[in-house]
Order: sequence, then structure tokens, then C-alpha cells
Amino acid sequence: MKTLLYILGFILTLIGLITNILYINLLYFGYTLNEYIKYSLNNYSFIYLILGVFMISVSIFIKGDKNAKNI
Repeated sequence: MKTLLYILGFILTLIGLITNILYINLLYFGYTLNEYIKYSLNNYSFIYLILGVFMISVSIFIKGDKNAKNI
């Protein structure tokens, strides 16, 4: 369960970061930094980024099963 949560969190974080990096091109087209931040906060990729970081954090700090073997 922890591994699946970590992998899904990693994928969502990766999608969020890649799309936010791609949207940096908006600064080249005349957007100000304030407009870019407002656009990024209202975009779906920012939600993926926050959700992915949250899922990774939960998977790291959640306690495992007592019967599970640690490798």
C-alpha cells in the first residue's frame, strides 16, 4: 500500500512539475510574474503537484504493518 501510494504521488508530482515548467514559456509571451502565478494556481496541474506531494508525504510517514517483513 505504501509503495503504491508513493508511486502514484511521484507520478502526480512529476506531471504537475513538468506542466508548470512548460508554462514558464508564458513569461516569454508577455505575462508578468504575478499573472503567471495566478494562472498556475488556477490550473489543474498545480492541484496534481500538491496532491502528489501530499501522497508522498503520507506514504513516508505512515506506519507499516507489524507483520510485514522489512527488506
